[in-house]
Amino acid sequence: MILILYVMFLLVLGFMAAYMWLNRNHLLGLNAHDSRRLTSWSVPVLVVDILFTALALMFAGVDSFIPMFGLMLGVLVLPLIGFIVVQRTFD
Repeated sequence: MILILYVMFLLVLGFMAAYMWLNRNHLLGLNAHDSRRLTSWSVPVLVVDILFTALALMFAGVDSFIPMFGLMLGVLVLPLIGFIVVQRTFD
């Protein structure tokens, strides 16, 4: 059961990273400069988080605590991206 939740989390992060990469010039109504600045650091962080969590799941297993570090990083990065988008949009 917990493996399904991990996979869903990885899929959400993957779709978010793909959307941000494909729309890196005009992300969610931001101008081109702010959009490029946001995607230049956030997409690599999301990709590294996806790879780390997936590899930790493969090698350490679901019952280990190591994949939780990937969850914690993703849970911290996604609200930060949202906060930056809201601040830049209504600034």
